[in-house]
Amino acid sequence: MALTNFAGAVAVITGGASGIGLATARALRAKGTHLILADINSQGLQQAEQDIRQQSPGVNARVLGVPTDVTNEAQVQALMHKAVETCGRIDLVMTSQFHGYLLLRAGGASHNAATTVGSFRLS
Repeated sequence: MALTNFAGAVAVITGGASGIGLATARALRAKGTHLILADINSQGLQQAEQDIRQQSPGVNARVLGVPTDVTNEAQVQALMHKAVETCGRIDLVMTSQFHGYLLLRAGGASHNAATTVGSFRLS
């Protein structure tokens, strides 16, 4: 089933400090999505968090940056726990870096990063 209504949804985005991860975060935030951004680049993550808030000041959705090394399974598990602790659930996970396999494995799936576990549409 495709996720089509993003208002109030909760998204975890790895690689969220820059590039495609940050662009996706901005698009989802504009639709009212709560964001949990993860990146190994702590300073970039902090800047991304601030920029997203400034670009959409009227949006009432959370933005939280969690420094995470996705090659470390314990850090990925801590990221997911933090997302659930902060927002109560996770509706979508976007991996925007090479190590998607570990992220899916830590979430309980036994598939590789190329496996489609769901779909969503931003437009």
